[in-house]
Amino acid sequence: MFNIKGQMGSAIRVCLLIGAIATNAIADDGAVKGYQTYEAFTQNVKQLAERPFLSAKSLGKTLGGRDVWLLTIGSDKPHQKPAILIMGATRATHLLGSELAIRLADHLSKPTPANTKLLSDVTLYIIPRPSPDASEHFFAKIKSLRNTNIRPTDDDGDGDIDEDGPDDLNKDGHITMMRIADITGQWMPHPNDPRIMIKADPKKDPPGPRYNLLTEGFDNDKDKQINEDAKGGVAFDHNFTFNYGYFKPGAGPHQVSEVESRAVVDFIFPKTNIAAVYAFSPEDNLLHPWKPNANAEKKRIKTTLLNADAHDQNLVVNAFKKAVGGSNAPSPANLQGSFVRWSYFHYGRPTFASRAWWIPKVETKKPAPGKDNGQNTGDKPDPKDNVSSKEKEKSKSKKTDPRSADQLNALRWFKREKINGFVNWTPVKHPDFPDKKVEVGGFIPYLRSNPPAKEIDAIAKRHTTFIRNLAAMFPRITFAQVKIKSLGSGIYRITAIIRNDGKLSTMSQMGRISRILQPCQVAIELPETAKFLKGHPRVQLSPIPGNGGLSERQWLVRTNAKSITIKAYSPIAVSITKTLELK
Repeated sequence: MFNIKGQMGSAIRVCLLIGAIATNAIADDGAVKGYQTYEAFTQNVKQLAERPFLSAKSLGKTLGGRDVWLLTIGSDKPHQKPAILIMGATRATHLLGSELAIRLADHLSKPTPANTKLLSDVTLYIIPRPSPDASEHFFAKIKSLRNTNIRPTDDDGDGDIDEDGPDDLNKDGHITMMRIADITGQWMPHPNDPRIMIKADPKKDPPGPRYNLLTEGFDNDKDKQINEDAKGGVAFDHNFTFNYGYFKPGAGPHQVSEVESRAVVDFIFPKTNIAAVYAFSPEDNLLHPWKPNANAEKKRIKTTLLNADAHDQNLVVNAFKKAVGGSNAPSPANLQGSFVRWSYFHYGRPTFASRAWWIPKVETKKPAPGKDNGQNTGDKPDPKDNVSSKEKEKSKSKKTDPRSADQLNALRWFKREKINGFVNWTPVKHPDFPDKKVEVGGFIPYLRSNPPAKEIDAIAKRHTTFIRNLAAMFPRITFAQVKIKSLGSGIYRITAIIRNDGKLSTMSQMGRISRILQPCQVAIELPETAKFLKGHPRVQLSPIPGNGGLSERQWLVRTNAKSITIKAYSPIAVSITKTLELK
């Protein structure tokens, strides 16, 4: 018995213009035109590195010999300023994130007055393509939707490695799906558009053709399974420690096992100045914010947003909606071992993720009175599509079936944009199913998650505005009041009230619990002969809320000094130092 895997392949259309820093090394394939191959991307990085505010370095080389590039944008001791870490394409198939990250680097490193002001206060660390080997599948001659790097793996545990991957049966350069007619199959054509396959409901759906659904390919290793051990590998967004998927496909032999993930972690852990993380990822938590749990802090292992961090999240969500906007956003992905969730739950930073783009909703066209085009999707199938007369008749149902609404919408959008995004079902002879009807078809890989060229620059500009606004929300530490009272005999009571004039807290609650993020501190500088009768020369503060939140500290000291210097500081906040006379 074959192991039938009921998984419809997602697909992505890509035809994107490179912006002002374009290069000539662009793939010629129309499906990826405008996206940068690794060579073009690297050339782009080196061009950007010639700018005065920007430097580039490799964090490591992958198994494929490709650099994991880091771009640092900053001026005047950038590593001593609060920073935003921007991650592009944490999911390799979402290459749009890489293109947006490199455009952000372009927009935010130009020598403009706005950028000079921005970089006087903050630093930007950008890792635009964290998994370059996996991203390069985007440009393969035969395109298959792959999110993993090139590490050899034995996915089916049979002792052989990478021996049974997908095959291009119809020689069209795309790995899509194949449907096998089978009376016991679990799949059926959608009532409103027979090109789309949906899970059949035995209790509700009428009798009709049934199919098994598999990724396009053969049983190469003759083990009665198909495509169960494809070439490579490990996925960047499955390889981190939070909620790690032990023994799951793409997870790797252990957490942070890959050059790519280790390079990122080794860079960011010592960077105490990273105040927030922004990732381009389908784990969108800006249009689908994480929900806090009032009991989360009582649990030993934290798995939901802490209630104390919800306020800051909502501030950032509102800023994002104002700068970027978006409606009808798809449900966010929920990945095991993902970078985004690791960044908040283990790294302790406020972490925000954006899908950045999705196929917009296209309304169904209503047929003219007295007419019925046979397709409630508003997108009539190609006459060459292999659809039976019975299937066509069923597709004329006036009642819209809600199943696979996103796929029906994608077909309408492809039609409107004149994009050839779907391979119509075509019969093929299959040696593994000699007595059954087998057809190949489905959505073309890399066509549903990346936008057309005309939209990319506008998207990048909106996200640039959001990054500026996020930086402006960072905590700003000041002294609301410092009082010094002489108690006689050289003894002074010093009272300091520290205020946070920024919008965001000086520290996330998750950062406090993880003990990775350094807290805000207050330090008093006095001669060594001074004696602290109450308090210590340096004290840590609990998180101070934004918008004027206060924290008070008091000391008793004996000293014959003429003045004191008091400093309130944090690696993720604009800090302040004050010197006062002792009278």
